[in-house]
Amino acid sequence: MSITPVGYDAFHSVRRKGITIFLLIIASSIGMGMFVYIDSYSVHKWDTIVNSQPVAMTVSGYQLENRISEVEKVPEVTRLGLIKKGFGFIPEYYSDYILYDGFQTVSLDNETREAFPLLDTIYAGRYPQNDSEIAISRYFANEYDLTLGSILNYSYSEEDSIYMGWMLVRVVGLYDDAVLSTLSRPSSYWGRYDAVLGDVIVTESSLKDHHESTILVDIDRTPLTPMDKAGSLAYAQDVENRVMTAIDITYNPSNPWSPNYQLNPILTSAITYYSVWVDSTRIMEVIRNGGLYLLVILTIMFTVRYNINDRRYESEMLMARGASVNSTQMMIFREIMVFAVISSILSIGVGLLLSRIGLMTVGFLTFDPSLFYSEPFLVSVDSILYGLILGNLIPLFSIIGYLMVLSPKQRKEERKGKLAKIGRFLNLIRWEFI
Repeated sequence: MSITPVGYDAFHSVRRKGITIFLLIIASSIGMGMFVYIDSYSVHKWDTIVNSQPVAMTVSGYQLENRISEVEKVPEVTRLGLIKKGFGFIPEYYSDYILYDGFQTVSLDNETREAFPLLDTIYAGRYPQNDSEIAISRYFANEYDLTLGSILNYSYSEEDSIYMGWMLVRVVGLYDDAVLSTLSRPSSYWGRYDAVLGDVIVTESSLKDHHESTILVDIDRTPLTPMDKAGSLAYAQDVENRVMTAIDITYNPSNPWSPNYQLNPILTSAITYYSVWVDSTRIMEVIRNGGLYLLVILTIMFTVRYNINDRRYESEMLMARGASVNSTQMMIFREIMVFAVISSILSIGVGLLLSRIGLMTVGFLTFDPSLFYSEPFLVSVDSILYGLILGNLIPLFSIIGYLMVLSPKQRKEERKGKLAKIGRFLNLIRWEFI
């Protein structure tokens, strides 16, 4: 009569291995599919936040027009522009006094507008062509109830004089100020002094009280990719540091608040904002789909338990022939972890397919097949890392936990007679080496 358990045939090992790796692939693929789904969907966010930025950075300070030639020497710099800034006033007359309300004026040449077409936000009229013409922002027009053709008393501080100079100018253009940062949009009036196009555009010859300039810098964006957020951020920060060093040789990246020049890191801020959005979206999806991830964890734990229990007869046979408990447990551990590594790698491909199915979903059990091909496709380095962690750490902890529970149970079931003691002594001998 055979002592082999029922069903333990010649192909039992193949069946156990097949079931183990199949369940591990299914579990890992569900997690990977969710990560890739978020990655692919985030491409739209990358386009909105990062690719839409018209410039990579701006640097403001005094006499910057003399430093443009140094910035041009940075290899990654592709476009440069210069905006000169000044200051003006609108007199408001009261019964016994005059109150001057200040605003920022700027002038930019045709080369700057051609290099950065997204800054050309004139929506009515045109740019000023002589000293008697100005263009005003939408905010400025609403604040002072001005329209095309309005006449404005443009007052300014006279050099070496305590008196105000003034000239009458006509509004010939209305524009929207370009938003150069997704993280800080000027909302208050005083916040508008940080706007790149200011409140009023004038010709360079009529720019009064010129106190600083702003250099617009764009860089080669080929290395930037949502697939590697950390690498993209490191690249943009490195270029920023070299641009600032070209402007100010005393610039210290560890203390970027230069007293002479102010850096507006538009591109790095956008990449950071995108990274935060992706990470927070992943966390929210894990919380929202907690039941699904719990199913993944339970499936992996069930698979580990099935594999260990299925090899119990084999382990007992090996221990009866002199193998130690640790060696049999290590044999099971190696097999499961090898399958976990293989399944986590194979699950990347299956997860990609599941993510495309998710992107096709437009409603409950409603799919649009065209989205399978038209939606963006992205697998980030982070998702691959998270998928490998999910597919390997959970089996690892499951094995450790299960064996910690199983080992005391096995010791409790051991016989305590004299013959059992002799058997345990003989098990200490490594018969395979004799």
